[in-house]
Amino acid sequence: MNKEIKRQTVHILGILSVLVILLFGKQVSIILFLIWVGILGVAAEFRRSRKMMRKHPMFKVKFFDVIEKFLHQKVIKRERKGEFTLEGPITFYLGCFIVVVLFPPLLAIASIMVLSISDALSTLVGKLYGKHKLFINKRKTWEGSTVFFISCFIILCFFINPFRAFVASIVITLIEMLPEKDNLTVPFATGVLLYLFI
Repeated sequence: MNKEIKRQTVHILGILSVLVILLFGKQVSIILFLIWVGILGVAAEFRRSRKMMRKHPMFKVKFFDVIEKFLHQKVIKRERKGEFTLEGPITFYLGCFIVVVLFPPLLAIASIMVLSISDALSTLVGKLYGKHKLFINKRKTWEGSTVFFISCFIILCFFINPFRAFVASIVITLIEMLPEKDNLTVPFATGVLLYLFI
């Protein structure tokens, strides 16, 4: 459980991605998110192929051992079973990249806030207090989804009127319940709904 709390704390810190958009604007944010996804992808591939590389004399360098140790201590130990290396961070920032590309900055900011805050809170509450599994996704609970809906609604009320925020929150919560990659589906769905409502 301690591992999941650390994971979700990092997830919530993803809200700092909003600062990137506010400070640098749409075009520079697109480039920065793309670079970050690329760096994470290279790090994941490095980790995946490290066993093969160890056999090659060129890679018997202390620098590579330092990188691997850092990745293992700070990231790999916190990953869920069944996920590929760095799947959470890669899909999170890919989701940020997609909404910044597709939507105006304000809608991208709202989408990232829902992804960072609502998704993390729902996982924490679901893991700590969840007792009733969803019938469509046994990895999630009604308690977690309820918290997702409430926090999503509160966030969206800053961007659209309460009735539309309520409707959008229901749809986004239903999408978050699905067993898909919610780091991609949640921000995209949020951006689409806000675009339609605004």
